[in-house]
Parts: sequence; C-alpha cells; structure tokens
Amino acid sequence: MINSVLITGANRGLGFEFVKQLVNQVEHVFACCRSPPDAKELNEYANSHSNVHILEIDVTKETSMKTAVGNVSTIVGKNGLNLLINNSGIFSTADTSIEDVTAEILSEFHEVNTMGPTLMCKNFFGLLKQAAAEHSHLDVGAKRAAIVNINSGYGSINDCSSAGVYTYKMSKAGVSMLTKTLSFEGRKHNILCVTIGPGWVQTDMGGPNANLTPTESVSGMLSVLFKLTGEQNGTCWRYNGTSVSW
Repeated sequence: MINSVLITGANRGLGFEFVKQLVNQVEHVFACCRSPPDAKELNEYANSHSNVHILEIDVTKETSMKTAVGNVSTIVGKNGLNLLINNSGIFSTADTSIEDVTAEILSEFHEVNTMGPTLMCKNFFGLLKQAAAEHSHLDVGAKRAAIVNINSGYGSINDCSSAGVYTYKMSKAGVSMLTKTLSFEGRKHNILCVTIGPGWVQTDMGGPNANLTPTESVSGMLSVLFKLTGEQNGTCWRYNGTSVSW
C-alpha cells in the first residue's frame, strides 16, 4: 500500500475519479479543491472513507499551497508525500485564430495550467524528497516518490498539426517543459517526474461526446504510472501506454 497521494482538482471529473480509484490503495488520500464547502459529492465520499482528507488548494494562490503543506506534513509525519498528481486545469477552443488571442486569456491559462503545477511542485518537493529518502528500500517510482503532471497531446510541439487553441496548447507545452526540466532534479533525489495525457474524456472539460469515461481514463493512467521506473524519468505518456514526443 502507498502511504500518501495528493490530487488537485479532486472535487469533480478526473480528479474525483483518481480519489475513488486510489482510496483502497493509499493510506492517506489528500483530495484538494478550491472550495471544499461547495464540493458536495467529494464531502459525502470523504464522510464514508476515513482516509480521504479534503484540503483547500487554489493553484493560483501559493499561500493556500503553503497552508496545505503544513496540514499534509502533520498527517504523514516522517513518511513524507509519495505521490503528487497535478490534475487541475482549464480548457478552451475559443481562440481558433491568432486574432482571437487576448492578453487576459493568455494570463489566465498560464496562471492555472502552467504556473499552478509549477508552484505545487515547488511547495511539495520537500515532502516528496522526504518520502523518497524514507522509502529507500523501494525502486524509483510512484510507490516511492513521484510527480505526475496531467497533460495533453495538445502540449506536444512535435505532434501539433493544426492552427488554433493557442492558449491551451502553449500552457500545456509549458507543463511538458516543467516536467522535463524537473526530472533532472528529481533524479538527484530519486523522485519520478512524468506527464500523462488522459485522452478525450467525458467530463465538464471534455464534453459528453468524448470517447472515454473518467473510469476508463484514470484506470489507464494509473496502469501506466505504476509500471514506470526511474529509467522513464522525464517522459510523456498517454493513458493507453503509448509515449508522446515532446
């Protein structure tokens, strides 16, 4: 059993599905969202699962992350944090032309999709290092210490084959660079750093016509994640186990 996992955007969609699929595999599941009082379904689920801890984290506000670090540290103690899943994100296809792009939307997407996971990694890196050291008997991987940035094929420069969706593509390309760069630092501390794309999923973001259910997507991502070793540090994957070029 894994000691601990923290998931952002856990009140709905893929984040909530991560909580449900990990609850029986993890001693402490930290389910994070911007407004815990409004997360009705998540609260109901936590009430019936004592190992689910709901935390307030707004990925655009570093102060909320610092508070959460203290709360997590109190619960996990010397074990640290084993797995950080940066799942929060926003999506739009409104900018079909470069002329549709505005400074405001560029700033918003960078703040949530790129800056958010970067600051999460920064603030929780100490607890991840602690976990990697405390569980040194385990091979490098998700059961020891890992960062998983939920990404998208839209973040691949090599796979880009169409115009439009500028702000989302650019913000996710930033996540790719974060992960690749962080992987070199991760190697020094035996922390796995990867990105995984969930596919086109039937969530508020993906819409009802998507070809995957949240259950299928998260099951696939976890299957991929738990097979990765230190040799795959700094790599990018799809939920179905195929790799993605940067």
